[in-house]
Amino acid sequence: MCGEATCFGRFVPDLQSPAAERLVPTMCQFLLHFKPMHSIADEEIFIPSDEIWVYDLEGGIWQVFHMTGEVPTSMSGTCGCSLNGNMYIFGGCDNSGQTNQMFCVDLTDGKYVWKKIVPEFGSAPSPRDKLSCWVYDGKLIYFGGYGHKVLADVSSRNRNFILDEPSGLEDSFWGWNNEVHIFDPVEGSWTEPRTHGRTPAPRAAHAGATLGCKGYVCGGRVMVRALTC
Repeated sequence: MCGEATCFGRFVPDLQSPAAERLVPTMCQFLLHFKPMHSIADEEIFIPSDEIWVYDLEGGIWQVFHMTGEVPTSMSGTCGCSLNGNMYIFGGCDNSGQTNQMFCVDLTDGKYVWKKIVPEFGSAPSPRDKLSCWVYDGKLIYFGGYGHKVLADVSSRNRNFILDEPSGLEDSFWGWNNEVHIFDPVEGSWTEPRTHGRTPAPRAAHAGATLGCKGYVCGGRVMVRALTC
């Protein structure tokens, strides 16, 4: 999902919190919406990352809550997902360019405190935005996106990276990738598995979904071309 993170989930809220008292009964269905960018009069405005919108699907009520902790920079193109009552966001783009930082927030306690994730093992993917995520077997599996790499990395992995022609800046280059990276929240580790079969073309701004034990991607863009599969 590009530019925002929306999570569907069923969880038990903290019944001692004001939010739970006013808004929801136990085991109610929610939609949580974190959108760090908005367009006003054709101008893109970064919305502060210290607020989250909660919608009670049964009561039809929207409420906004203040977020604290290690609040991430306001960005667009962030990839968000929900796992075990936590919302994770990875990547995105701010006024300084793409990032490869990860943050999470506990959705179950009604406090909405951001925490920056520092991996214990492995290396995070290169900075990128507009990527997708599959959630499977307790892990977060990321695919694709648009971002920058150093020249040495581009040269050694050119099959997975399509250069954006006018992007050269010293030894960094921007472009689209079709890489797969896995983050294990329990171990705090990043890994990059070897994939097999017919690899999807590099892309960004695509749709992704998990069904059973399979992850799907569809559409997206590369260069000025829209992809249909």
